Amino acid sequence: MNIFQIVIFSIISCIIVILLKSVGSELYSMVIIAAGIVVTIFIIETIGTSTAFFKELYGKWGIDGTVTSVIAKCIAISYLVEFGVGFCDDAGLKSLSDKIVLAGKVAIFALSLPILKNIFEIIDKVLAQ
Repeated sequence: MNIFQIVIFSIISCIIVILLKSVGSELYSMVIIAAGIVVTIFIIETIGTSTAFFKELYGKWGIDGTVTSVIAKCIAISYLVEFGVGFCDDAGLKSLSDKIVLAGKVAIFALSLPILKNIFEIIDKVLAQ
């Protein structure tokens, strides 16, 4: 499913939630949960095609799997952090969402240290010549 369909589905879900809230129905929370699950499934499908692209990079072009693995993990961390922050902000827990952002930044920094080490090794080899 492409982004256009996901956005249209989400807008329709929002309209349904607003209508259910206006008539006093408690079913709106179920619609929110169902819509979240459906959008998450669509996102997982998209991640599957991205994974296939990374596998092609490994095999066809001989790109080092370590670098692309770190990049993929950093992207995944950033999406998870964004999801958690949005959830906490919606719940009115700004201080907790700030901690999630900090934890995400530290995790990405720690994850990128091997790449930083490789860069310094390359610089050292170039300067030694």
